[in-house]
Amino acid sequence: SEVDQLMRAFFGDSSSDSVVAGERATDFLIKALNRLHKASSRKHKELRQQVQDDLVKLDKQKKEEDAASKASGSMPSGFNADPYFKSLYLACQTKSSKLIEQALDYSQKMMARGWLTGSSAGIS
Repeated sequence: SEVDQLMRAFFGDSSSDSVVAGERATDFLIKALNRLHKASSRKHKELRQQVQDDLVKLDKQKKEEDAASKASGSMPSGFNADPYFKSLYLACQTKSSKLIEQALDYSQKMMARGWLTGSSAGIS
């Protein structure tokens, strides 16, 4: 549709990062965090640990979503990515242009989809 074309033009349409119709927020965030982890070096210990912690939480959440969708027959809605923002924030603090670019790109895509709203408490 015309809206989809405008969205692709504005947000980009790289095949590795684009969200296909029906892709869940948890799947997108898991891919994004895995890419941040892979791009980070060993000297980014705090970032790597935060990403690993977030991936564990997301894996658990995804299993709960899968169980709920099987039981109800519908996909869950209203995902809130705010609790996982710290990984993106830490990536921006690394001074690595590659990590900063990825973190900002993922943040923008999640905001555009309404998954990242800034409604949770600040970063501690």
